[in-house]
Amino acid sequence: MRKFLFSLCTLLMCTTAWADNINGFKVEKTDEKAHIGLFLAFSGVDSKYEDENVAVEIYREALWITNKSDRTIYLDLAQCFAYYNDDVVSLYIPDKTKKKNIVTETQLINIAPKEDRMLCGLASLITGTYSAYVDKKEEYFHNITEYTEKFMSVVDELRIELENENKNSATKHLTEDEAFIKLKAAIAYSFDKEAKETTPVIVSNWVSDIILSKYYTLLPPPQQKTKSLSAKKINPAKICTTATSPFEYEEEKSPIMGYDINIDLKKGRFTLGQIIVTGNNKDLEETKYYMGSITPVLKTGNTIFNQLVIEWLGTDVDFSKIKDDNKGFVQFGKDKVLKVTNLY
Repeated sequence: MRKFLFSLCTLLMCTTAWADNINGFKVEKTDEKAHIGLFLAFSGVDSKYEDENVAVEIYREALWITNKSDRTIYLDLAQCFAYYNDDVVSLYIPDKTKKKNIVTETQLINIAPKEDRMLCGLASLITGTYSAYVDKKEEYFHNITEYTEKFMSVVDELRIELENENKNSATKHLTEDEAFIKLKAAIAYSFDKEAKETTPVIVSNWVSDIILSKYYTLLPPPQQKTKSLSAKKINPAKICTTATSPFEYEEEKSPIMGYDINIDLKKGRFTLGQIIVTGNNKDLEETKYYMGSITPVLKTGNTIFNQLVIEWLGTDVDFSKIKDDNKGFVQFGKDKVLKVTNLY
């Protein structure tokens, strides 16, 4: 694996800039409205725990809990953790008035009977910069470990395939032993407000498919203001990808996490961030269209979490011309045209 890092650094020195590049990728005949995304599909073998009281599950880029009982459930956040490989993040929200953020008291959130609640976003654990070099000045860098080396190696393999073969997307399937990303969550719930007697729960999953693909974000049309009390449901943004789905799954409980990826070969690194949302209209609530931007912990139920909706267009779609003059409509291609709508 160290040989990979050395060869990557050597490649960086002799790399020249191309006119046609998106997010740092050298791709030809692609409309400037397109982006490059990294989509991670996770195995759901151990991603759900269920007993007579609760159902705890990883889906839609987050950790969810359902209170199946007729009683209020309490979670002590000091006993709840999220894991990204060997890194652990406490779900406890430190009190800014306390020195050194030392946990000195129980911090509870309550789940009402029959309530379905998102506890924390797991996609945000993977965001940040992965680098072949150590840069202490930068924030959000992932430490160079065996896992990050494998991650960078696979991403570079897919990048080369995408660029050299001038493809719309490149994919790789992984077994559990080959997986370089493993997510886990450990919580403890109780019916006791003092949280003295708790039931521990652990759920986990691992990346089984990694997809590097061009994508376009299709927003719904702006909501029309009318003199009416009837509410209109606005669709979430639709992520149109030039790839095929790695497997069949329920959209409502999708095991896929999506990121906008930007590479910098000169510095030997790539950065994963939020899926790009273009053309926000002032009449729309922007928070409804942030993909993967999730509050680490919910102290209340006020935070909006939006579902990542992916439209799998297939690998043959023509991304050389993207026409989106009308809100809620997009047309891909010149000769072989594909039309997609996102209307409410």
